[in-house]
Amino acid sequence: MGVYLGLEILPLEIAPGEWNDCYDQALELARAFPLPLQRFTAEEKSGCYRFILTRNLESRDKNGRFFAVTGDARTRERSEQFMVYRDIDYYRNRIDNSPPEEEECHYLSDILFRDPVTVFHEKTQTHPYHDLIWCLVTLAENLFPGRACADGDLDAREWAHCRRWLAGMTGKPMRKPLRLDVERLWQVLSQGYSGLELVQKTEENLRAKSAAVYRLLAAKDPLLLDSWAKKCLKENSPNTLGARFECFHIIEGTGDLYGLVRMACLDPDGPRWDLERVLSIAHTVGAFDPEPPATVRACGFLPAGFLPCYYLTRTYFEPEEASREIAQMAGIPAEKVRETLQRLQEKRPVQPPRSQEDPEVRPPLEIPYPAENINFLRQAVARAGRKWDGATLHGLIDPMAEKKSIVLSEEIWQLIDREQDPDVLAGILGWMACCEGHEGEKAALELAFSHLGEIGEAWRSGKSWTWPEEALTADDGVWWGEEKNFVH
Repeated sequence: MGVYLGLEILPLEIAPGEWNDCYDQALELARAFPLPLQRFTAEEKSGCYRFILTRNLESRDKNGRFFAVTGDARTRERSEQFMVYRDIDYYRNRIDNSPPEEEECHYLSDILFRDPVTVFHEKTQTHPYHDLIWCLVTLAENLFPGRACADGDLDAREWAHCRRWLAGMTGKPMRKPLRLDVERLWQVLSQGYSGLELVQKTEENLRAKSAAVYRLLAAKDPLLLDSWAKKCLKENSPNTLGARFECFHIIEGTGDLYGLVRMACLDPDGPRWDLERVLSIAHTVGAFDPEPPATVRACGFLPAGFLPCYYLTRTYFEPEEASREIAQMAGIPAEKVRETLQRLQEKRPVQPPRSQEDPEVRPPLEIPYPAENINFLRQAVARAGRKWDGATLHGLIDPMAEKKSIVLSEEIWQLIDREQDPDVLAGILGWMACCEGHEGEKAALELAFSHLGEIGEAWRSGKSWTWPEEALTADDGVWWGEEKNFVH
């Protein structure tokens, strides 16, 4: 499970000069991004590979010039690396030359009907650099309409501010990605499909909530909406999350609870679900809650779409009026529906009040001088006939870093290379040896190594080193929260 972003292109339809211009603009955007972005690379040093995060985004390999992004230096949050090559021939050489399978719509020119080449399709896990990649794929689509297409979890995070920033940087209005625009998507796909197949293809390609499909059908073709909704409802058991999500999409997209009740419970060609079950689902997704749900943002590596609270409708139905309307439709007493809704309301869990107490005060985190470990290592070095000095300890750090796959920024590696105090270097070696690769450990190592001078000074004076308070309370990982909009 993860959060992905991708870009597909038709490289034979893009001239080399056009792609070069796209590459140059994309690299300029990456360099102008409000956070210092990083590229992952590996360099050989003393017979070992050193894993480095560099702020120099561009490099060259056997395929020519490229730039890559894997995270940023401020929040220290990173995931998989996104690479773009400047030479369009790199992507042309990856075209599958096998005979194409017979497809009804293969003759159409738009990329959605063709066999594209993937430029990248990697995980961002909603880390801050997700928004830069979103801008890059949107830029490519706008430069090459019908020849480039963004893919992945395009709606995993708020993106309106990214679109504005991109337009400001390029000086041109930017259309949102095709797979976020259900109207344009429908128009393109209607060149090759119709009826339920067109709805199916639109649903498959859409990277926003399926409610948008129902909203489109409600405006364009209510009869097709009816057929599509019943098809989707029949594919789910009424007691599953799939049923809950489909009902949510219908209510959210059409604003019509009564249409859902008719299609799910009453029509002979529908799934004929129990009315109380449908009312329970409607209650669960908030159809009878007068308070609109708060905006749900991505959380960690989960996009908002994976969170249960994401499926809360902003469409409200007054319970008394709904009881009368549904009772009339179903031919049952209104009191029976009213009692069902009341029972569901009573089952709603009560949220405990938020504590007004002061937040817990954490004691300062200290790193004492590791005398026992350093003495043990000093004896081992002596038995090997080596000197207890910086050269010896540096010769042990690089193999350990490679063994543990320690990835550090180039600035941190420079601090380590300049450090000559063998006791401090022994501390570095010990921390690396204990590292098991957890994200928290990686962040802690980066932070500790950025304070090597202070650590050495404290240890030489016989004191423990205390972590700076701002490091323990920093919230730079909160990216697009209300107070963290770095891009405007």
